[in-house]
Amino acid sequence: MIINAVKDLIWGSSGESRPRSTLAASPHLQFFSSKAILRLLEGHGFVIEAWTGSVLMAGPFSNLFFSKFQSFLRWNCRMGTRFPGIAAGFFILCRVRDEGRVGQRV
Repeated sequence: MIINAVKDLIWGSSGESRPRSTLAASPHLQFFSSKAILRLLEGHGFVIEAWTGSVLMAGPFSNLFFSKFQSFLRWNCRMGTRFPGIAAGFFILCRVRDEGRVGQRV
């Protein structure tokens, strides 16, 4: 990826593999607001058990400029959790709908 090559030029290559931000074998991007993804899941028969933000900022440019700064990365995670409505990523726990349970935000 071009961003990784630029990052290697700026910071130097450490030889370490870069952490992935997805568990998918082939990352596929979709852009959703928190409200939109929750509505989509609920509209397809799921009940939201819990949800929270993961990070406030994400993407190739934030990774390029900030991945060497551990204090920034910790702050970014705290802010994503504190402000889930504007987070760049989400953790969502859901299940197939059955009667009698109501979802909540963690």
